[in-house]
This record gives sequence, structure tokens and C-alpha cells, in this order.
Amino acid sequence: MRNLAGLALVLAAAQGDAPLEYRFEQVKGKVVVTSGQQERRATTGAAAFGGDKVRTGLFGHALLSVPTHGCRFELFPLTRAVLTSDQPGVLLELQKGKLWAVFDALVGNQERLVATPGATLAVRGTAYGVEVKSQGETFLAVFEGTVEVRSHLPEVPPVLVPAGHMCSFSPTQRPFSRPMPHGMSPETWRQRGAMGGMVPRDMDGHGEGGMGGTTRRPPSGMGPHRH
Repeated sequence: MRNLAGLALVLAAAQGDAPLEYRFEQVKGKVVVTSGQQERRATTGAAAFGGDKVRTGLFGHALLSVPTHGCRFELFPLTRAVLTSDQPGVLLELQKGKLWAVFDALVGNQERLVATPGATLAVRGTAYGVEVKSQGETFLAVFEGTVEVRSHLPEVPPVLVPAGHMCSFSPTQRPFSRPMPHGMSPETWRQRGAMGGMVPRDMDGHGEGGMGGTTRRPPSGMGPHRH
């Protein structure tokens, strides 16, 4: 019965009969959710919905899941995001800051997209980190699966970025993919950003409490492990 209920939620969301629901699996520090004109502090276990805006403070950290779509988003300090957008298939729009995304494998043609200022990221069973700077310059690091980078620039074809590679782009720069620097790992990405040491560390030096040494582990200290 539980599986049937979950399937009903997926079908309802796909048909637009119900708003897409997000769940705060874990929250640390200051995390603010804006719904329309109202603001509230996010708490562990609370729900959020499509159209809500989420921002993290200097020491804010949040793990969001989308149960009907088999994905989790880890938001790092000083990050701004919008849950869903006007573009079909977009689950989150990263406006600024740092995001770790994990997508479980799904069957069918359902798209699960993340939007950034310069491109839309399409995945299927993938784990990656993405960081957006103040001028919209974006750095993507893929640790599992493949990410299709769909530039917002006209007549620029999509770029497939496989595991072990990174890609940079912006609203005015077409995607450029290349191998990751030697020694790049999920932990070095958390500590030093997508350039693995070439991008300055987070302002709070955040390196612990992340998703751990594997690509699909939830943040240590931020909830039970999932297998």
C-alpha cells in the first residue's frame, strides 16, 4: 500500500494536481524559507513547496529531499536557491552559493533538472557539486554518472560532463569541460570549492559535517546513512 501511495504522489505531481513537496532532512545554523511575503526559519522535518525561496546564513547548512523524485540537495553556507521554476522539470534553481546534488536512478522519461544562471543541468542517477559565484560564473564537478549541461546561450549545443570531469560556464561563457585536478574528491570539493583548491575556501572554512567521503552518503552528523 505504501508503494501505491508513493506512486500516486508521483503521478499527481507530474500531472500538476499537487504542489511538489520538499523535506528538510537536516538543518544546521540559520536557514530561512520565504513563501510569498512570509519568512520562516527552516527546521528539521519541516516541509517546503515549489516556489519557496531558501537561503542559508554564514553558518547555515541544510539537506533537502524530494521524495517523489529520488533526489537530495545539500545547501552550504551563504547559498540562495528557489525550489522549482517556470521551466518544466526544474526541481531547484541555484542562484548563488554551493550545492551538492544526489539523484537516485529512475526509470521512464522524467527529467530532474537544476537551473543555474548560465545553464540547466540534466541528470540520471548522478552525484555532483556545483558552485555559483557572484557574477553567475558557475563551476560543476561530477563525481558519479554524467551531467548534461544545457547552456542558455543561443546555438550552443549541450555538453556531456562525465564522472571525473568538471565544467565551467556563465551567462556569457559557453560550457568548457576538462578533467578534474589531481586529488579532487567530494571532501576537497566541500573544503575548497569546485576548483579543488583554486577557488577560495568557504568563508566559514566549512569542511566537516558534509556528506562524507562517498558520493551518496548524507552529511555526517546530519542524519542516518542511506544505502
